[in-house]
Amino acid sequence: MNQRLAADCRYLRRTIDAARADGPLVCLCEHPVRSGLDCVGPFLEDLPTACGLWEETRLPPVADIGRSWVSR
Repeated sequence: MNQRLAADCRYLRRTIDAARADGPLVCLCEHPVRSGLDCVGPFLEDLPTACGLWEETRLPPVADIGRSWVSR
């Protein structure tokens, strides 16, 4: 991964909150320091985030996810 994009942060949680005045789609930070606060973003094009808490998402490769569903 070349850029630190907010969308690729392991602490990002996307959710819906109909009570929010700024719209129902919410991006929250789940890092222990900022837990539950809005993510600092940005979520525009390919602009990297300046957040000092950013860490890359640690998801298995897509090919590995598919193998876990195969019955043996």
